[in-house]
Amino acid sequence: MQGFSIAILCGGRSRRFGSDKTLTLLSGRPILQHVHQKLRKSSEDIFLVTKWNVPGKYQFLDIPIVYEPYEKHTPLFGIEQALIHAKYPWVLVVGADMPGITPEVIEKLQVLRDANTRLILPHTDRFHPLCAFYSKECLQGIKERIQHKQLRLQELSQMEGCRVVSFGSDHLRAFTNINTVEDLAQFEKKGQ
Repeated sequence: MQGFSIAILCGGRSRRFGSDKTLTLLSGRPILQHVHQKLRKSSEDIFLVTKWNVPGKYQFLDIPIVYEPYEKHTPLFGIEQALIHAKYPWVLVVGADMPGITPEVIEKLQVLRDANTRLILPHTDRFHPLCAFYSKECLQGIKERIQHKQLRLQELSQMEGCRVVSFGSDHLRAFTNINTVEDLAQFEKKGQ
């Protein structure tokens, strides 16, 4: 099976966290670095998508950076840029605040790529569009959603060619977003 690209989305404001959560330390390293290290062996085409054009901010990752051209904040802009800049026809999009992602989850999703599918969307107690595989064939639909201001990620499950993959409660940690200081404390308490 052909390779895939990986885009780490890092464009949020971290309002609920109170500071840049992606640079907050988890076991002595930035959360973003944990995410990168768990993903980097899965593809040679791995890059960061962000709206923060701050020289040196993400230099420690030593990967290409794609900057979002929009002022407004929505992950849909990051997904669009990931699809535009990816080397391969399929892109694994992962939020920069998801240090629990596992190779097992990536493998379960990536083997489902086929010609009839455009989006492989994990589901636990909710959909996880920031840990999903997107075909470049989604790009036009994403652009149309942006144009019509349909920016809610949960609505991506209604896209043509969407394949939902259910995961049990034993995989909840893999899909955990660190949105608050309390989320981080809970994640650390349960161990990496």
